[in-house]
Amino acid sequence: MKHFIVGLLLTLFILGTVVEIYTFNQGYYLEAFEKYQVYDRTDLPREGVDHASSRIIAYLRGDLESLDILFEGERVFNDRELEHMVDVKAIFTAMGWLKNIAVLLAVLILIGSGKPALLWLGFRDALMISLGTGLLLLFLISRDFTGAFIRFHEIFFTNDLWILDPRRDRLIQMLPEGFFMDMATAIVITYLSIVIPLGIFGMIKHKKS
Repeated sequence: MKHFIVGLLLTLFILGTVVEIYTFNQGYYLEAFEKYQVYDRTDLPREGVDHASSRIIAYLRGDLESLDILFEGERVFNDRELEHMVDVKAIFTAMGWLKNIAVLLAVLILIGSGKPALLWLGFRDALMISLGTGLLLLFLISRDFTGAFIRFHEIFFTNDLWILDPRRDRLIQMLPEGFFMDMATAIVITYLSIVIPLGIFGMIKHKKS
């Protein structure tokens, strides 16, 4: 049972880390802005969009207290967008804590057991947990991302502030649905590319031991 718990904790840690890698990578945003013609969709100049994206990242990472920012003397985001981003930041803060607690608990369990085989079994179980959920997520993304996207917001948000108007709200102009679909796909693929080798390595080491 301990090895399954370790596997689950490792799953949470690796997934949380991969999510942060993409969310806090401005280069990824800039590539997406070109792909989805974001610079043509907003009334901000290119410099304003790039500045806003860097501030979004800093805000979600906890380096910026408020996202109520200005560009050339003009407010970038309106009150509804700002209130929604407060909710988004709360989710990322909770995820960060969960990720850190998960790896700490995994380390404590491994040290307490004194059995290296527990780590190999943990890698194996992380693979087993991830294969099913990862493939399911890829299926949902490819089949009906819009539905999955809406369901995600209904589960994690207790209000409708996430429903923005692309005609006037810069946040959704900058981060259209395609942006999130690409990011979700990249996160799942990257996550599986990490967990699968670890799981195989764990199974080989366990058999040898």
